[in-house]
Parts: sequence; C-alpha cells; structure tokens
Amino acid sequence: MNEILVPLAAADLIDRIVTLQLRIETSAIHAQDDPIMRQKNLLERLAHRVLPDDPEIRRIRRDLYEARCDLHAIEEDLRACDERADFGVAFIALTRALLASTDALEEVMTELRDHLTKPLLMNEEYAGLHGLRDI
Repeated sequence: MNEILVPLAAADLIDRIVTLQLRIETSAIHAQDDPIMRQKNLLERLAHRVLPDDPEIRRIRRDLYEARCDLHAIEEDLRACDERADFGVAFIALTRALLASTDALEEVMTELRDHLTKPLLMNEEYAGLHGLRDI
C-alpha cells in the first residue's frame, strides 16, 4: 500500500478518528487487520504523539463523538423513511433535526479548532527571565 502524506489540522485528525470509531461501532468491523481499524489505530498513535494530553481536548472529543452519533442516527432514520417512501411529518421532523444536528456538530468542531489554535499563555517565570513582565 502506498502512503499519501498530506498536512492535516489537529481538529481534523481528531474528527477523522472519531468518524472511524463510529464506523467501526456501527458496522461488522471487528478484525484488527481490517483497513478501517488499521487506519483508526494508526491515527490514534499519531494523535497520541503530536497532541497534548489535555482534559479539555478529551472533553471536546467526547462532545464530538456524541454529535457524530446523533447525526448518524438521524441519517439512518432518514434512510429508513426514504426506503419506505414516507415523506410525511416524520421525514420533515427528521430533516429539521438533521439541520440542527449539523449545526451542533459544527459548533463542537469550532470549539475544538479554537481550543487547539489558541495562543499559549506566557507563564510568569518565562516572562521574568526574558524581561517581559510589563508587556
């Protein structure tokens, strides 16, 4: 297998891991040698190496997982309505829920991006050593 290396934002790395985890949980993928399982494990190792061990990132990741689960459940319900050719009240309600769920997912992704890109706060010891206290 050829590897393709591309730059990836940290938030997108976390989102990809969450998406793969959900695919694994909602399908019959259980073998460690499955390509999706291998990709998820590879990305988990990468994330462990490059991302800080931050409780806030873990919390936002859980929120991202929940938002992705909600979105997946609504999509499955919409598919079921489509298969039955049921485009009545339930379908309309699910469509509205899909829009709200998509907005909620985007809010979590924005929070994750903001958290991962916020500037590091300068600690007082560093500032004192470099004459930066008055900045």
